[in-house]
Amino acid sequence: MDFRITIRFAKATNILAFAGVSQKVKVLIGHSLSLLPRLAANMNERFGGVFTDTRGSRYDQELMMLIQHGLLEPKAVIVADNVLKPGTPLYLWLITRDARFKTEIYPVGEFAMPAKDWMSVSIYDPEAAAASGEQPLPSPPAELLRLHAAADEMRARGELLFPGRIRCNFCDTQIPD
Repeated sequence: MDFRITIRFAKATNILAFAGVSQKVKVLIGHSLSLLPRLAANMNERFGGVFTDTRGSRYDQELMMLIQHGLLEPKAVIVADNVLKPGTPLYLWLITRDARFKTEIYPVGEFAMPAKDWMSVSIYDPEAAAASGEQPLPSPPAELLRLHAAADEMRARGELLFPGRIRCNFCDTQIPD
């Protein structure tokens, strides 16, 4: 058993109990790409909001899995953290090009670090694509796929330097105000 997961589970359940919602919320432990199909098979409800702060190179896969399994309510709010550094190029491409999403990107300060990042907030509207007559998205350009691989490589290097904690040198890139 991973000790870090046990601590995270304990923190989450204690925060929920303190907020008085522990009877209404269930904490699940596991990899999102494994949990989402299980949730779809065992859940009769959908999410009206999703916050993602996992490995950024999975954001696009997680979002597509939520959609494919019918886990998002129409008008669901999807918030994604750390979309600039080390980056989520495929996710950003998806939420800014697909007519089902109305997206805004916000610059934010990185907690306890002298760096800036972006957070995206998207509204999912499955009927918008049909109403606009927009065709499905083409495959991402090869250049974007290379950028996605480079961002994932930065994450992997951070994991080697700080096992169990994804970190990258956020000060390598300066974002103007």
